Amino acid sequence: MWMQKKYQAGVTLIEVMVVITVIAIATVLAVPSMHSLFVRSKLKSSVNDMSSAIMLAKNEAIRRNMPVSLCPVQASADTCGGNSDWNNGFLIFESGNILHTKHFNDDRNLTSTLAGLTFSPRGTLTATSQITINSPDCDVDSYAINISRFGDVDVGEVSCESA
Repeated sequence: MWMQKKYQAGVTLIEVMVVITVIAIATVLAVPSMHSLFVRSKLKSSVNDMSSAIMLAKNEAIRRNMPVSLCPVQASADTCGGNSDWNNGFLIFESGNILHTKHFNDDRNLTSTLAGLTFSPRGTLTATSQITINSPDCDVDSYAINISRFGDVDVGEVSCESA
């Protein structure tokens, strides 16, 4: 008597274990690069916020034909902090009138010796300035925002050690 073989559909336990192992290895390799992607994205967001604020202050000084200042804001109020801690946000004002305020709600690491910038009615500064934005753990490179005497903004990557 002739018997026909029956084929069963499905996967074996070995095949399932191999697939799970491959997925686990891929996940272990991808997680560290995802962390650095998130940190770099947050740094670039900070750079864009600060660069935009600097350009806004310069343009408002030219448009109003009045000196316009940009300063670090206090954590609790819409006033200048009087120090060089830019981590809470910034304030743009002209003759005591607040033009724009930005509070940072997340943990940023902005360092500078600047207690503020004041643009003349021509959009110039009295000296060049720099604001450095570092990653909290130095796991990715930092960014330096260089502001020329003429109010031009140049952003460049710097190593975390030199920041």
